Amino acid sequence: MTLILAGHETTALALSWAWYLLAQHPKVEAKLVEELQSMLGGRPPTTSDLPRLRYAESIIKESMRLYPPAWNIGRQAVSDTEIGGYYVPAGTQVYLSQWAVHRDPRYYDVGW
Repeated sequence: MTLILAGHETTALALSWAWYLLAQHPKVEAKLVEELQSMLGGRPPTTSDLPRLRYAESIIKESMRLYPPAWNIGRQAVSDTEIGGYYVPAGTQVYLSQWAVHRDPRYYDVGW
């Protein structure tokens, strides 16, 4: 049951942030509507349409970059290693904030 609810929550969060960002950027929303109208002609999308909806995919990916449903991820070091000059022994839990990494201007253009 937890997996079912967690899957719904993350999907709902991802879509909520996408709708929020579209509301903040009407030109992006207009371009999305244009893509949907030209590709679908007013009919509901099917899974076979998804590869052609590239702008829609970009919007979802960008909104998930800015507002990931899971803001951090944890991993366990499988061997002794060094990260950023710090010694990390095998078995140590290491957490990464994707929220912070996805806003780092060294890797991403931080504006829409």
